[in-house]
Amino acid sequence: MKNQTVRSVVSQETVPETPKRDLPKRTQKLLKGVPQPKPATLPEGIEDNTNGVQRLPKLPRAARKPKEPKICACGCAGATKGGRFIPGHDARLHGWALRVTRGLVKLEDIKHEGERAAVKAHLGL
Repeated sequence: MKNQTVRSVVSQETVPETPKRDLPKRTQKLLKGVPQPKPATLPEGIEDNTNGVQRLPKLPRAARKPKEPKICACGCAGATKGGRFIPGHDARLHGWALRVTRGLVKLEDIKHEGERAAVKAHLGL
């Protein structure tokens, strides 16, 4: 199969088609029967508005202040990476609060003092 050219529908410009034999076999199987996108071209009468001028370079972003580690708000005394909770510990605090409000556990039954204080603060007691 020779390198064929395809005429664009929008303009009369010819665009070289990528030979399928250059693609990996798996990609060839995936593309079999899938219509290929046509190359992007401008309609007739519309010209490229850049006039040969290069784009401006992207401006550098302002440096972010590094997040300071904090104590986990669930009361476990673990250090976070800057947020309020260690991953999963927000659910832990919510679970304790839910058990206390439903009467399944008394506030005094929570063994860890930090967790007990966090549940009290969460419930507003």
